[in-house]
Amino acid sequence: MTTEISELVQARYGKFAAAAGAAKTSCCSKPAPSACCALGEGLYGEAELASLPELARTLSRGCGNPTGFANLQPGEVVVDFGCGGGIDVILAARKVGERGKVFGVDFTAQMIERANEAVAQAGLQERAIEFRRESLENTTLVDSCADVLISNCVINLHPDKDAVYREAFRILKPGGRLAISDVLLTEPIEAGLRERFQSGWFGCMGGSIPEVDYWRTMKNAGFAQIQEVARHPLAGQELVEMAGCPGEEFAPPAPGKDLDQVQGKVVSVKFIAMKPALVATQGSGMAGGRLESVAAIAQESPKSGNMLIAGGILAAIWASICCGIPLLLVTVGISGAWISTLTSFAPLRPVFVGLALVLFGFAVWRAYFSPKACAAGAACAEPRAQRKQRIMFGSLSFLFVAIFTFPWYAPLFL
Repeated sequence: MTTEISELVQARYGKFAAAAGAAKTSCCSKPAPSACCALGEGLYGEAELASLPELARTLSRGCGNPTGFANLQPGEVVVDFGCGGGIDVILAARKVGERGKVFGVDFTAQMIERANEAVAQAGLQERAIEFRRESLENTTLVDSCADVLISNCVINLHPDKDAVYREAFRILKPGGRLAISDVLLTEPIEAGLRERFQSGWFGCMGGSIPEVDYWRTMKNAGFAQIQEVARHPLAGQELVEMAGCPGEEFAPPAPGKDLDQVQGKVVSVKFIAMKPALVATQGSGMAGGRLESVAAIAQESPKSGNMLIAGGILAAIWASICCGIPLLLVTVGISGAWISTLTSFAPLRPVFVGLALVLFGFAVWRAYFSPKACAAGAACAEPRAQRKQRIMFGSLSFLFVAIFTFPWYAPLFL
């Protein structure tokens, strides 16, 4: 059933793209006076639309503008799930600039071809833009490659939303974010009515699910901090058009009597969500799983890497004040482990970690258990203030060491 639906949707949108968007009706994308294209509902502004190639505008069948609330930054890597004719890819490429990169994923060959044409018309052919003809359930992109994933009224078309969000989670970097616009139901609908919508997979109604199930799907995939940005009820002609996407020439219209029963129950929702910075994943190890290393985050984010280096310097200062060279070497060993992860010398990380642990053990012995050298016949009592200072500095230094080694010992307990 899932394969049949995917082939049906692919055929409809392929014909639509081949006709270069020659549909009589719009799905909340073309500039029009209808409420469907209301500029205040999280869609495109007049200036944005004017700056886009006509091909990208006419091929758009979205229900929002994810680039408008994704907070895209220069240099970021963005993936657009269901890129269509490339409207959001173009807008994203302009925001991430020359140092950034945008991947557009769509399973329709005709759409990919048109999207490349639209990018060229926008004058962005020299930018780092790559279109891939793949399913959203298996994009073939590498793990943790994207800072941001956007999607515009596409995920509702897919029957297996669990697989789509698992794939989105996989390709996002730890700490990465989603910016999604999609069509949901505010409440469950009668089983027979749902079956009729699904029997013809009518536009955005065929795959729309109750929002409580949608949010559960995202949480099950691992996403957190789901925040709604805006919502827009779909009713009247707007609902008719959404249920007939990509257009009446390419898809059968949904029965009017069935649409009457969902009036007030269909909404276009814009939302953001996060992939947690520390993520428990399947794998080998003493705990039956592993924790994605904080170092991996630093590897993908220069800002995080700078913070780690600054933390290493601070830990070194504390270590040298407390216990002199031995604990300073511990910090050097741990910092070396971080640096080896951030560079091509990752295989050396275990060596640095081993060195750090050995020196750490020596530092603990020296700070707390080493006998105090005393002159013959002299009392060996250590001044209380001096002991208090030594223990304080030692404890703070050990705290830094514990924080810096967290990615390596955490899997033993999680």
